[in-house]
This record gives sequence, structure tokens and C-alpha cells, in this order.
Amino acid sequence: MGGDDGLPQQYNSLMAYYNRGYAFFDPESSLIVKPGVCGYIDGSGSWHTLVNAASDAATKKANLGQIDRTNYYKPGPSTRIWGAMHTETVEMATVGVEAGAPLPAGIPAVASALAEFTLNSDIGAVLLIKGDVTKRTVETPDLFRTWARDNAEKLLVMSPSIREYGFYVVTSTYTAKDVYIKAWKNKSHKLNLGFSGGVDSVAEINANTEIYGASSASGWNHPVCKDKEEKVVFFGGWKYQYHTLTNWMRQSGDKFKEIPMEKWRGDNHIFKDPESQDDAVEVNESLVEDKAKF
Repeated sequence: MGGDDGLPQQYNSLMAYYNRGYAFFDPESSLIVKPGVCGYIDGSGSWHTLVNAASDAATKKANLGQIDRTNYYKPGPSTRIWGAMHTETVEMATVGVEAGAPLPAGIPAVASALAEFTLNSDIGAVLLIKGDVTKRTVETPDLFRTWARDNAEKLLVMSPSIREYGFYVVTSTYTAKDVYIKAWKNKSHKLNLGFSGGVDSVAEINANTEIYGASSASGWNHPVCKDKEEKVVFFGGWKYQYHTLTNWMRQSGDKFKEIPMEKWRGDNHIFKDPESQDDAVEVNESLVEDKAKF
């Protein structure tokens, strides 16, 4: 599901505070976005897979180069419990429930803990996860960096849309089965959630915790997982963006450089524009950092 008004991009920007990589406002399936996969994110925030670079069969079928598997290593997944994450623009307060104390609207008496989220800026968001968060990664991300550099020109020919959107190569993901996301812009609107199952705070919520107040009717995004899939809330990896160098291939007058120039300018790759004999294309490389401890 795509967002509107640039909300997916704003959410990603705000959640960069956690240093987990790119944050999906509409979490994608773990069966689609996973370490080794190459794809792009369009203007609505939706993911589009180009190829699974970790699959030799897939890259061969797409007429792309393959990764060097000499030092390829993919460790097993690891899990943690996160509870709630919120942007810096949101303040959270959690309290226990006292017998006979009044409860916010929509919170039943069986709740054992309450959380209140208050917005102190123009926009804020909350990511709430029941149960485990699983991290999957590759220990050799530079293999995919090399692959992306070697195949950036072919990928542009294969999918012209990435001239506008660029593309990513995923090297790590954070996934969960039960995900709730809410973003809002009204400072006067406070989010009130209730939790049952013996938890005393939002940090303790697990797969058995009941959550009250986080319904789709109240604006929460709660994607449904099918079978063995989970939802990707963050991913790390490499990002590549294209920039047209107008008339870069012209020498003077009607003369053109006879040999297409392929080189790196710093970390930027330059090659002949496949759509214009006059121009070249420069590829900018950046790291989608996943540097927080897990």
C-alpha cells in the first residue's frame, strides 16, 4: 500500500534517528525484501524488485553479472524485543493502571498498562511491534556493492524507471510478524494505547499481549502477514542514484568521443547514456546505514 502527501518519505526521514536503515511506512513482505535483493522505491513509497542479486539463476536470467561467492557468508537470524519506537518529535509516557482509575476512551478495564504519545512538532510517528524483531544480514556487503557498480548500466537499460528513483541493494533487514504504525500531524491529538497480559510498560509487550486503541479505524497501519512471511520495518544496504551529464560525450561541434567513457569519479561511476549519444550518466553511491547495535 502506497502513502500520500510524501508521508512514506517523511516517516523514513524521521525514523533515521534509530540508525536502522530505510524505514518502511508501509512494511513490505520479508519474502520480497531480503538480503541480496535489488529494487527501487517509487514516489508513493512502494517497493519494486528488479532482481535477487544473491541468486545466480535470477541474475543469469536477467543477463546480469553474478556476485563473487568466494567469501560470501550469510549468518543465521537473531531476534530481540523492541516494543515501541517513536520519532524524536513524539514524547511517550507509560503508566500502570490503578484499580478504579478512569481510563481513556476505547481502553477496557482489563488493561494493565497505558501509554500516551504526544506530538511536539509538525509530524510524528510511532512504530509498535508485538513479539520478536528478527534481523537478517550478510557479513559481506561489499560483494553486493561491487555487483551494483558492475551492473548499474545494465539495470538502467532493464528498468528505465530507476533513472528517476535510483535503486537499492539490500544487505540487512529487520522484520516482525505483528506491526503497528501510526503517523499524525495534529498536535492536539494524543495517542492513548492500553496493554493487557501482565505487562507493566510498552517495553514489555510480547506476542501474547493484547493492544487496545491501535485499530485501523483510528488510523493505525497494521499489515497482515500470510503464512511464513513477516513484515520488513527497516532495511540497510547500498543506494544508487543516476544523474544525467548533458553533452558530456561531445568533444566539439559534431564530434563525439569514440570510446564510451567508463570510469569512477570518486565513488561515482560514469558511462555513456544509453538513450542519448550526447550525454553520459553519473551514478552516485551512498550507504543506507544500519549501524545501531542489535
